[in-house]
Amino acid sequence: MSILTLREVAMNKSKAIKIAIAFKRGAAFIRGMRQLAQDVPEGARWITIGAAEGDDGKRHGGRSVLIDKESGTILKGLSKDVQGKTLKDAFKELKSDTYEVTPGSGVMWKKPKGANKAQTAEIKKAKDAYISLSEGTAADLEPYVAELKKLRKVVRGTPDAAILENRIKELTRNVQDLSLNAGEDLAKKYNELIDIKSRGGGRDFSQDYETQKKVMDMISKELKDYTDGRIKFAKDVVDWVKSKGKAKRG
Repeated sequence: MSILTLREVAMNKSKAIKIAIAFKRGAAFIRGMRQLAQDVPEGARWITIGAAEGDDGKRHGGRSVLIDKESGTILKGLSKDVQGKTLKDAFKELKSDTYEVTPGSGVMWKKPKGANKAQTAEIKKAKDAYISLSEGTAADLEPYVAELKKLRKVVRGTPDAAILENRIKELTRNVQDLSLNAGEDLAKKYNELIDIKSRGGGRDFSQDYETQKKVMDMISKELKDYTDGRIKFAKDVVDWVKSKGKAKRG
């Protein structure tokens, strides 16, 4: 039997570790594939509905729905009321009880029961105003981002340059989120608050006018505070960089 050198032992140990890691990853992959196979019955497939094209040309948002490949009937992903129906029939049924699909989210908005046309229009108007404020703030922030990029030369070569880059990245993300994810963000917050109210109240409040109004008021105020804060933040960063330039000249 040959005696292994220390180098050979180290190499064999390293190889064994790599094999163990590969085996572990492979096992995890197989488990994941098995889980996916269990989640998708034979003859069914997942599709995405409600996705909207963004400024970047890519589709964003949407909701995953499990349908039967042969019949096209809904198996999972939408409310139980429409499971077993085709997407076409489901949207016909939902449309009679809803007033709009939130762009890019695949979420149906239920009409408040017992509310008059003015009240229904009020909720829709609040929803539209939310999206308008979100997208409008994104447009308002863009000039600040452009100005900050031009001001890079003011702090170039100083420790403040890294801080400025982080601020530019942060504001750029804000612009993208506010412009591309407004509808999806609104739907998520709205549905979360409606669900909390329904669980706490012991009944479905999704079509209660007063609840819808309170939820929209709460979400709208939260967005207003956030967007005002972002605009102020952008102005403050611009003023900060300009003050650095003045100090340098002085």
